[in-house]
Amino acid sequence: MARYDVNVAWDDPFDRPAERRESRRFEFRMKLSIRVDVPGREHRLIGPGIVQDISLSGVCLVTKHDLTPGQQVTVALPTNVCRDGLCLPEAFLGPAEVVWVTPAEKRCSRVALRFGAALVQNMEFVMFVEQLQSMAAVLGA
Repeated sequence: MARYDVNVAWDDPFDRPAERRESRRFEFRMKLSIRVDVPGREHRLIGPGIVQDISLSGVCLVTKHDLTPGQQVTVALPTNVCRDGLCLPEAFLGPAEVVWVTPAEKRCSRVALRFGAALVQNMEFVMFVEQLQSMAAVLGA
């Protein structure tokens, strides 16, 4: 019977990875709009959020909205920050889910949103986020 080394490092598919994010995130400051359906009200609540970092799958931002994990919102990301020769819409509008919320200063919250399939599977949106990443690399250098 062949022996094997039990001390060899190996990948266990059941171990949780240290990094759980689906996509690499990067710092980029920009303003976006968040739309929230409010129970008992006819209209949506619309307000700003300031992006802290973004990836192809989500965004971390600061906002005055009172959001809760699991809540569904709609985000609008303006594309005016990178219109150089790209044929992009004025903004990307799509669903997102609140992943976590932590208090921040001045009655604000730091919020993580996971983009819905309408954004993640949109090739123009992917190009837009990749352009933001290129701009962040140039500005950070």
